[in-house]
Amino acid sequence: MGEKLSQIDMMPTDTLHISPSILSKLDQRLIISIFCSKSGLYCYVNLAKCACSTIKASLWDLEYSLGKYPEKAPRDAQYVHKIENTPYVNSIAANGNINPVCFTFTLVRNPYTRALSAYLDRIVRKVDPRFSVQGDVTFEEFLCMISKDDPIDLDPHYRPQSLLSFVGFLNYDFIGKVENLSNDLQFALNKIGTGHINILDRRPHATNAKLLLDKYYTQKAVDLVNTIFNGDFINFNYYVNDFERLAGEPLNSTLFSDNSGGLLYEYIEINRRNNENVLDRFEDLIVFAAKNKCPSVIIEACQAISNIKDLQISTNLLKVLKGAIEIECNLPQFYHQLGSLLLRGGDLNGTIKVQQKAIVLNPKAPQFHFQLSRALAMRKEISEAIEAVKKAIDLDRANPFFYNHLGSLLLQDNDFDGAVKVQQKAIVLNPKVPQFHFQLSRALAMRKNSFFQ
Repeated sequence: MGEKLSQIDMMPTDTLHISPSILSKLDQRLIISIFCSKSGLYCYVNLAKCACSTIKASLWDLEYSLGKYPEKAPRDAQYVHKIENTPYVNSIAANGNINPVCFTFTLVRNPYTRALSAYLDRIVRKVDPRFSVQGDVTFEEFLCMISKDDPIDLDPHYRPQSLLSFVGFLNYDFIGKVENLSNDLQFALNKIGTGHINILDRRPHATNAKLLLDKYYTQKAVDLVNTIFNGDFINFNYYVNDFERLAGEPLNSTLFSDNSGGLLYEYIEINRRNNENVLDRFEDLIVFAAKNKCPSVIIEACQAISNIKDLQISTNLLKVLKGAIEIECNLPQFYHQLGSLLLRGGDLNGTIKVQQKAIVLNPKAPQFHFQLSRALAMRKEISEAIEAVKKAIDLDRANPFFYNHLGSLLLQDNDFDGAVKVQQKAIVLNPKVPQFHFQLSRALAMRKNSFFQ
C-alpha cells in the first residue's frame, strides 16, 4: 500500500460519508480521485475518461452562480484539473464524519468505450511514457499489457472504475452515467444548488470512442475488457458483450452504502491472499450483505470464493447462499454468481432458479445460458440443456467450450453426426485443448458403432 491518509493534507470541514478507520487503510493513489468543494456543497469522485473535464467545469460555474467562488471556469479545460485556484480540493475530512448537506456523486462510463477512449487518448497520442517508447501498440496489445498488472498500479485513465469510485466505502447520493451525461449531470447540479447554469461541454481529450468500437474491437479485445473490468460491468449495471445498449441499466445508489465498507475491505485483503482457510469470513460477509441488502458485495464475495482452488462448498455456505437468493435485485450478475456457487455445491434446483432470474434480467449474456445448460444437464434434462447452450452459442459463436458442451449433450442424445460437427467447430476455435480431440474421438467411434448396429 502507498502513503496513508495521515500524510495527506486534510480539509477543515466534514464532507465525506466514510469512517476514518476505513480511510486509514486506503491507498493514496485512490484517495486523490476525491474532489471536495471548498464551500462544503458536494463531494465529486473524479473518474478519468468519464467526462471529468465537463463535470468539473460545470461544478465550477455552479459555484460561481451561487456566489461561492469569485470567477467562472476558464475556457481552457486543462485548467479545471489543476488544484490551485479552483473551487475544489482533492483532500479528505480529518474525522470522516457524515455531513448531511454534502451531496456525494460520480459519473461512470461503459467499460468498452472507456477502455478504447483511454487507448486512443493515452497510447495512440503517446502520452503515457510506458507505452510511447515501444513504438506502435495495438489495442489488443495494450489490453494484454494492462491485464497483467495489479489494477491499483494502473494509470487512472485505465484503472477500473470500481476502484476509483470507492464502491463499498463511499455512501453515494447519486451515481450517473456518461451515456446519459446531459440528464444525469444536470440532475446532480440541481441537487447541489439552485443556481442555473448550462452544462459546459469541455472535452479536450475527446476520442469519439463510441463511434470506433467496431473498428478496434476483436473478440480477444472484448474478452480482455470483460476480464479486466469485470467489476465495472457488475457494479454499474453494464451489459457484457453488448455494443448496442451501451448505457446498460439505471443504478440504485443504495447498493453502494458504506455499511459494508469494513467487511468489503477485509474481503479485498482476503482475496489478495487467496487463503482457503478464511472461508468462514466470506460466509459472514454474505450474511451481513444479505441482511443489509448489498448485492454488489455478495457478488464480489462469491467471485472471491470461486477463485479458491479445490474448495468444497460447505452445507453452511449453501444455506447462506440460499438465503441470499431472496434478495430483490436488478443486477443479473448477482444471480449468476450465486448460481456458480450453488452449482459447485450440487444444488441444481437452486442453480436453475437463479440462472433463470439472471436471464430474465439480461437475456443477452451467453454465460448465463451456458450455466443454466450445465445445471439442466446434471439434472438429466438433456433436451432443455441443449436448447439453453444453443442460445449461448447464438450469442457468442467464438467460445469453443460452448460447442464442446453441446457435443457432450448431443452424444447423450444419440445425435452422433451433430456431436462430430460441433466438436470439429470447437477444435477449429481452439485446437490446443486435449479434451476437445478426445470427445471428437468418442463421437466418431460411437457414430461408427451405430452404423453397424
